[in-house]
Amino acid sequence: MNISDQIKKSLNFIKFKGIDGVVSTVRYKMSGPGLSYNGWYKETHEPDEEALTVQRETEFAYAPKISILVSVYMTPEFFLRAMIESVQKQTYSNWELCIVDGSQAPDESRQEEEQTLSVYEHVYSLETEKTIRQYADEDPRIHYELLDKNRGICDNTNRALAMATGDFVALLDHDDILTEDALFQVVSALQDEKIDVIYSDEDKMSEDGTKFSDPALKTDFNLDLLRSYPYIANFLVVRTSLARQIGGFRREFDAVRDYDFMLRCLEALASDCGLSSALLRDKIHHIPRVLYHTRMHNRTNEAYARKRECSHNAGKKALAAHLERLDCYATVAYTDMKGVYHVTYETPGNPLLSIIVTACADVALLEKCIMPLFERTRYSNFEIIVVDGMVLQEKAAAYHKLESKRRNLKVVFCRESDNQNRWRNFAAAQAKGEYLLFLNGDIEIADSASISEMIGCCMRKEIGIVGGSVFSANGVMVHSGLVIRADGSVIDAYRGMRKGGFGYLMHNRMNCDYAAVSEECLMIKKDLFNSLGGFSIDANALAASVDLGLRTWEKQMIVMCAANAVWCKHTKNNETVYKVKPENNLVTKYSFYNPNFADNKAPFSL
Repeated sequence: MNISDQIKKSLNFIKFKGIDGVVSTVRYKMSGPGLSYNGWYKETHEPDEEALTVQRETEFAYAPKISILVSVYMTPEFFLRAMIESVQKQTYSNWELCIVDGSQAPDESRQEEEQTLSVYEHVYSLETEKTIRQYADEDPRIHYELLDKNRGICDNTNRALAMATGDFVALLDHDDILTEDALFQVVSALQDEKIDVIYSDEDKMSEDGTKFSDPALKTDFNLDLLRSYPYIANFLVVRTSLARQIGGFRREFDAVRDYDFMLRCLEALASDCGLSSALLRDKIHHIPRVLYHTRMHNRTNEAYARKRECSHNAGKKALAAHLERLDCYATVAYTDMKGVYHVTYETPGNPLLSIIVTACADVALLEKCIMPLFERTRYSNFEIIVVDGMVLQEKAAAYHKLESKRRNLKVVFCRESDNQNRWRNFAAAQAKGEYLLFLNGDIEIADSASISEMIGCCMRKEIGIVGGSVFSANGVMVHSGLVIRADGSVIDAYRGMRKGGFGYLMHNRMNCDYAAVSEECLMIKKDLFNSLGGFSIDANALAASVDLGLRTWEKQMIVMCAANAVWCKHTKNNETVYKVKPENNLVTKYSFYNPNFADNKAPFSL
């Protein structure tokens, strides 16, 4: 890449991410799984020869055949050989490699006058065939078909799917590679025979295959994240019968083959158990290991930009079609991030919302935070209940004045205790709404759509709790979603991130499911709140939030954060430390934090 191209690339990067995004990216590269990743992967994550030997000698009670589907098109010989040999090196041996080759076939995407291959392309396509046949002749597990017509990656992959004789199929791109233990890890997970879909962590590999970077250390199955961008991405392993049941791959989604395919797999599985992530996790399994290396290429800016734009548009179309098939009242919009979408759920019937505000010491601040709820929000069907304990006479007078300003605002007093969890439960018992929104008295609505965003999500039958994105007055994130580390410590995932910044994998700017959300900005179905018995009065605020979140998951309902529901907190919030017992099964199942991240460092650090 010459200097001019490098300058253009840098300017486009700044334009795409903005100054805050550039600063966030630099911070991420200097900490987190950034510069240290290559060494960490090779020293601590990549299996050594001793581990690989043990894997080769392992005999599984259930040993399914895995059919790996690959569509090739004039793949450079070095990349092609690396891909095939990465499959041959697998420590688990019951596999087949189904390769379909469109290199010599007329390309339906070309104009008629362009159908004839150039001399260069003809030689290249013959070399591709020669290389694959060499491997197929020597290894009976490799099956090869030279296509008579190149119909695009989806139809070509469907041909590979038709060739498959395995119990499961796995997707592999023609220039990427699998780690040696990839299939072993998959089959280890499949000893639980309820699983129908598996995905893993992944990273990027230098063009020569010697260095690794930019790991995607993923969360366990996360419905709202999947509806924000195709985070599952590469090395998708699916039960063959399921892949065929949904009709394989659709050619109109060539640019987002894996995404559309995964969304339709999800729908088929949801028809049996509903959309609750809690139930789907029995069927969709995440392996927290890097099992797939995506090869990076030196592309021209123009070609790469065209490909991203095509994928961006096709992804939106696939997501909208998914929501329509499920009869969701929702719209999909682009965001300022390529490949990332914002789903807005409608609020049919506009049900009554009870906003329960826990009083703060400063009544003037309380009024400053409450009045914008009447003046700014687009959602109008609500009542406000301010709850306090014993109060001085002058404070009571201020409350009376506040009540007189609005008919749908009242102040109640929980005189039994100074326990704010008890206050919240007391106020909830008097609420008339179908949905409850708990707010601290120092939190102000910062976007007119915030309540609509939250109640639209909360009205979905699979959702139990919705949190908002809470920032300080100077634009630093205070609350989004709570995750639980392997040692049981609870952290606010993106606390300290500047508004507009890019956290790890940009999840701070997307709707996402979490273990829990903060009680300072929390919406819940009233029926669910009552069935759970409200907030625990024997725990501090953070512990009660986590307890409520985990009990919601236990009820097979989702806890999520609506990234575009933005709020502002006006007082300093001291970060509290809380640990749950790691041996708790709910904690293990709903931590929403990849175990490859460290417990004793900043979030998302190796």
